[in-house]
Amino acid sequence: MKLKFELTNEQRKYLGLIPVEEHWELVKFDNNVYYYFEDDIIKKEITVSKNYYHEVELNEKTAENRTMILPKTARGKIKKFNYTATQSFSPFGNYFTFSTDGVIIANYTTQRTYYSESFNEKNISLDNLNNWLDKWIKECTEEDLKEIEEFKNAK
Repeated sequence: MKLKFELTNEQRKYLGLIPVEEHWELVKFDNNVYYYFEDDIIKKEITVSKNYYHEVELNEKTAENRTMILPKTARGKIKKFNYTATQSFSPFGNYFTFSTDGVIIANYTTQRTYYSESFNEKNISLDNLNNWLDKWIKECTEEDLKEIEEFKNAK
């Protein structure tokens, strides 16, 4: 399965995102939303369109051939794996968003932003994302990478 665009593991390193492991399976959920599974656990959600990319880390357990979402607590109920159930997912750690508005590298766990940039131009596409990533990686120093890793692992 091929997405319109997907970060490479090398690019993920520079954004503080967890790399995709070889044995993870990419599954299309709807038009623009994809999930990476490790066995029956959802590990990542990627939303991608012609001018938008969003990637978050998840740890959601599924059952019954990935059609049901298991509860997070003993008191919770099993839910059908549908759009409504995805709204209760609990992303953690770093996330990355690229849109016509700009770029954000932030952390769900700490509720802090590492980097944000607004775009003045509104005619933004995934080509601009490739250019932005190339520049970001080129300008990143070893010190920056350490800082990104610390930001990613902050509690």
